[in-house]
Amino acid sequence: MAACLAAGMGLAVGLERTMTPPSLSDSSDAGNLALGSEEFDDVRSLNVDVTASPAGGVAFPVSGRVTFASCPADGVVRSGSREYGVDGTPLVSLHTDTPLYRDLAYGDKGDDVTALLCFVKLL
Repeated sequence: MAACLAAGMGLAVGLERTMTPPSLSDSSDAGNLALGSEEFDDVRSLNVDVTASPAGGVAFPVSGRVTFASCPADGVVRSGSREYGVDGTPLVSLHTDTPLYRDLAYGDKGDDVTALLCFVKLL
C-alpha cells in the first residue's frame, strides 16, 4: 500500500512539473507594439586575418624594402600622390602626356623637360 501511495505521489509531482507555466500560456489578445528605431554603434575591437595575394605588376624605379603603402579610399591613384615609399623615401605616382622614358641631362629641352618641370611645381 505504501508503495502504491509513493508511486502515485511521484506520478502527480511529475505531471505537475510538465504543465505549462501561466506566463507561457496562450493569449487571445496579442496587443499592440509600438515600432521605433535607434542608432547602434559597436565600438568593439575586431581581429582580422589578412592573406596576401600573388605578386602583381607594380614596378618601382628603385630597389629596396617597401616601408610605406597606402590605398586611396576611392581606389583611384592620382598623379602627384604618394602611395608607396621604399627605404623611407616616398615614391610619387606621376602621369604625364609624354612618357618620361629617357635620362635627362643639364641643358636638355623638349616635352620630357616640360613634363618634369610641371611635376616639380606639384611638390
